[in-house]
Amino acid sequence: MSRHIGEGMSLENRLPQAVVEEKMSYIVGASVFARLSAVTKLGLMEERYFLYFEEIDWATRARRLGMKLGYAPASLVYHKEGGTIGTSVMARRKSLLADYYGVKNRLVMTRRLFPWALPTVYLAMLITLAKRLLNGQFDRAWMVTKIMFGVDQRPK
Repeated sequence: MSRHIGEGMSLENRLPQAVVEEKMSYIVGASVFARLSAVTKLGLMEERYFLYFEEIDWATRARRLGMKLGYAPASLVYHKEGGTIGTSVMARRKSLLADYYGVKNRLVMTRRLFPWALPTVYLAMLITLAKRLLNGQFDRAWMVTKIMFGVDQRPK
């Protein structure tokens, strides 16, 4: 699971650069800025994600190559989360497509980069499945089940 360092903090109370850089493990894709030499060494973001987790994959691969992630405290980025696919940040109002890529790509990333963590990801997916069932979201529960068993059917 990811969490954003300093999320909800006012600009006046932002954390010092060294503190953020020590804690960060990836950079939100909407605010990524990379040198050409880094992209040449690392390669492009993995296209199989399409949406969600591509920046985590990219940053993890960069760190494994010895690259450092940086934070520019004077920068300001406006990001309309969910604007691309018309979804909400609230889990219950998330679009079906956002839900699909969120569940599927968590599994894709774990298989690629953290295979030792697969049991915990499958456990989290079972919890997600249970929540969908409890909320009466049977179509989404079926989607999660298919993803868990390797049936990759992107919703229309």
